[in-house]
Amino acid sequence: MRLDREYAALPSMRAPAYLVQDARESSSYFCSAVLTVPPGAAVLAGLLELLLRLVGALALQGLIGVLSPGRVAVGRRA
Repeated sequence: MRLDREYAALPSMRAPAYLVQDARESSSYFCSAVLTVPPGAAVLAGLLELLLRLVGALALQGLIGVLSPGRVAVGRRA
């Protein structure tokens, strides 16, 4: 098998809402444009905003795929 791409399954492999390519650019875009504090979380908004910034920093480092609970690999026979 020749691995072409890897995707992080977020929030979990069992019920992924998003498949984000395990690449710095894709992860960074996902964190800056898609990831938000959920509605109704006003009490924890400050903490969640800090957590989102941490996740965004990890995306810039290319570490989202390492921390994701599941991965999807796309490949072909070589």
